[in-house]
Amino acid sequence: MFHEYGDFTITVDGIRFSGSGAIPLRRAVTLLDTEPDIIHWLEEQVDENDVLFDIGANIGLYTLYAAIKKQAEVVALEPMSLNFNELNKNIMLNGLDDHVVALNVAMHDELVFDRLNISGFVEGKAGHGFGQAAAGTGRVAFKPAYRQGVIGISVDDLVHKLALPFPNHIKIDVDGNESKIVRGMGEVLKDARLKSIAVELEPEDFDDDRAAIELIISHGFKELTAPSYRNPELAKWTNVRNHFFVRK
Repeated sequence: MFHEYGDFTITVDGIRFSGSGAIPLRRAVTLLDTEPDIIHWLEEQVDENDVLFDIGANIGLYTLYAAIKKQAEVVALEPMSLNFNELNKNIMLNGLDDHVVALNVAMHDELVFDRLNISGFVEGKAGHGFGQAAAGTGRVAFKPAYRQGVIGISVDDLVHKLALPFPNHIKIDVDGNESKIVRGMGEVLKDARLKSIAVELEPEDFDDDRAAIELIISHGFKELTAPSYRNPELAKWTNVRNHFFVRK
């Protein structure tokens, strides 16, 4: 299938994706299989007209799923320039610009300028590090393929200073900076309108990730531990996993 710009597109479960690169195409094809725990969270927790912050949206897999399947309003946050381009293509292909807004910023615990250390300058690539060239399992150091200037901002500032819609649900997957993002959403955590959180953490290996879990729980959330909120394939090779929380 070709749209008016001549790029190959693919439809998966009723969602259209730009197939302009091998990684975006693979991500689209495996939408329902790679992180079934995230899909389950979206299905069980997100209601029609809820607002989702998709932090680390990449090309927009879960942004599109939430907007189309759950009729949610989505703020998609993605700092990497090529991923941001693909994200916007996918929003456009699905006619979602009235329901999804994409922002090219890095989420952080304060307003700051820094470099996004890009592990591979190609569409759909993950494993980048904002402020440090380390990411992924064990936060392993790497030599950046490119260092992109990016503004970092906190969730609290997005909501209270820039007046973005208040999030009912927040998904955080940025390959290493998650605990700082949680620290930067203290005011939002206090607000009962925030109903659930999905955040990728490595608490067995990092004190700051354990502290992030404790901070979330201290604001009246409980962690969901049912098998449907686990990804057994991922657990076979890494301590990094999604942690899911709902307000009590």
